[in-house]
Amino acid sequence: MKKIVACLVVLVIAAGVALGVIASKNGSQNTQLSDAQAALSASEANVKSLTDEFTASVWNNIGASYAGIFWFEKALSAYEMSYNFRKDMDTIRKIYQLTLLNPELTLRERYRALISEELMAEWKKQLYDARESEAAKKKTAEIEELFNQDPIRRQQRAQELVSGWKKEYRKML
Repeated sequence: MKKIVACLVVLVIAAGVALGVIASKNGSQNTQLSDAQAALSASEANVKSLTDEFTASVWNNIGASYAGIFWFEKALSAYEMSYNFRKDMDTIRKIYQLTLLNPELTLRERYRALISEELMAEWKKQLYDARESEAAKKKTAEIEELFNQDPIRRQQRAQELVSGWKKEYRKML
């Protein structure tokens, strides 16, 4: 990462020097040299913003990877690093939803101040809807698997499935 940034900075500096050389060959050295310096400054700002965007994306991907293996503490840290480079509400949403998935994590006041109660309720609903949808897909897959089996095995598996559902229902009460 540092090598990439260093290469980009060298390219920007080289472009600025080249613009300065072109300006000195074309006459009116002062105005064209100041134009070259302005272009160099703008290029340096673009390189910084590109690297910040890239760095934020890398940290976001790291956070998603940690969340995918249920290492929520590390995911939270990675998403916070991503937010430091790119102030993005989607990153704050991910941080908030991590605190919902793991009650041991807390939403820092820094992020809490940026979220309205309505937005928190919407994000919470999105998370729970996604979880319910995923659970429904698993149950549908179980039923499809059940009907693809032979008739004798199907009867036994149906009884097991209904027993499991009864246990889940009793736990909810």
